[in-house]
Amino acid sequence: MRDLERLWQAQNLKIKHKQLKEKARRESNLPLLKKEKAALEARLREYKLRKNRLQSLEKEVKARELDCEELSAKLETLTRQLYDDEHNNSKELQGIEQKIRMTKEELSQCEEAVLNLIQDQEELTAVLRQEKEAIGRDKKDYEERVRQYQSWKESINNELAQIEAQYRQLFDEIDPELKEIYNRKSKLLGDTVVAVVENATCSGCRLDISPVVLKVIKKQNLSYCENCGRLLLYRED
Repeated sequence: MRDLERLWQAQNLKIKHKQLKEKARRESNLPLLKKEKAALEARLREYKLRKNRLQSLEKEVKARELDCEELSAKLETLTRQLYDDEHNNSKELQGIEQKIRMTKEELSQCEEAVLNLIQDQEELTAVLRQEKEAIGRDKKDYEERVRQYQSWKESINNELAQIEAQYRQLFDEIDPELKEIYNRKSKLLGDTVVAVVENATCSGCRLDISPVVLKVIKKQNLSYCENCGRLLLYRED
């Protein structure tokens, strides 16, 4: 019966191992961490796109400023032409004046475009600064949760390994014939093959054990529950 006691202890360890794995699966926040990682990566991609847009705006501002400089230079040239002595023909002067008006209008539109681009640039810069700070905080929080998860996972794995080692040690000490019975019956009965006798009842099926079987068990002989077929263990606590 000592082997049956060991088998019962090994069985309990196996059940504990299974329950711990299931608990770890239920309590694991790995799916949530994966979602957080995907969300962070999406925000980083969006941040890079906005940063690229900012760089494009900077180039656009420089290009438009050059256009404004060219228009200003053109306006200065036309203004000089209007007042020099080479152009005293009325028709020529009217043509110059018309060009000045058009150039002034183009310059005004160009300067307004530059101002709008600068405003967009400043707004986007502020958004990027805020987003960078927010992403930095969220990334730090995410990394801390990852560390906590890894620590928790390592603790669970260590506990599972310890239970597994205890189970193997016990199971290896059991008589091979009894182990064969256990393996065969576990296919039908699942995790609980060995049941304890509690108040003349089987702890597996909770039904009464006949006096005859009970007498056999108390003599330390191997016996089975007449109702469910489990191995019966009588423990004198």
